[in-house]
Amino acid sequence: MIKLYGIRNCDTVKKAQKWLDEHRIEYQFHDFKKDGLSSAL
Repeated sequence: MIKLYGIRNCDTVKKAQKWLDEHRIEYQFHDFKKDGLSSAL
């Protein structure tokens, strides 16, 4: 599964999500603002 990293209200992220949805590609979204980011990641 693809993991998409970004900020939910970013236009580029929205375009990527739309493209993935249109092509029925499963993905998991990781929101930097909401979920943060560990140093290991």
